[in-house]
Amino acid sequence: MKVLLVNGSPRRAEANSRIVLDALRSRLGEAHEYRMVETMTATGAEAEDLDADLIVLAFPLYIDSLHSRLLSWLLSYESLRRNAPASAVRRTRMIAVANNGFHEGVQNRTALEIVAHFCSRSGIEWRGGVGIGTGEMLRNMKEAPDDMVIKRPVSRALDAIASRVMDETAPADNLYVQHAFPWLIYKAMGHAGWRKQARAHGVGRREMLAKPITTAQTHGIP
Repeated sequence: MKVLLVNGSPRRAEANSRIVLDALRSRLGEAHEYRMVETMTATGAEAEDLDADLIVLAFPLYIDSLHSRLLSWLLSYESLRRNAPASAVRRTRMIAVANNGFHEGVQNRTALEIVAHFCSRSGIEWRGGVGIGTGEMLRNMKEAPDDMVIKRPVSRALDAIASRVMDETAPADNLYVQHAFPWLIYKAMGHAGWRKQARAHGVGRREMLAKPITTAQTHGIP
């Protein structure tokens, strides 16, 4: 099987999406032929992209949708597929994994539905997706065993989506998960993280609490 791995993250090799792609590749096994596409550097889809039996798409959530460079690549792929000779168009399946910095994996629902609609319009067989919350924990948990309690919900979801590739009787619905980590502690750690980043860039408490738009409106400034 020819597998096209599509990294839709601006952070490329340093991205959580790349960690997801590597995890799915390990689950699919090395008996397949793999090729990686980085949508941040690709000028568009290429003819050899049509040769894939399976597209594995991973991306971070951008305002309930997909990053613009990833959208551009998908549109170019659709155009290429539509205009290619019938003999060059293969039966292609797709699975996708979206991750976000929110705690809840269900925040990725709209983005995965966008990908499913893209597949329907492009003649690609949609095999379902995974929406992962607590996305920034993917990097910290990368080396942890898959059966570790905190990591287990994400690991099992990736197991499930990888198994659907070969099992056509499995439902092509979406799974929404997050690491087994308390919401309050996750929120507190997130606040501590961005405050640390702000201080590192010389931004103090006054600047962080400033409301320039409200202040301008109070003084009649449009």
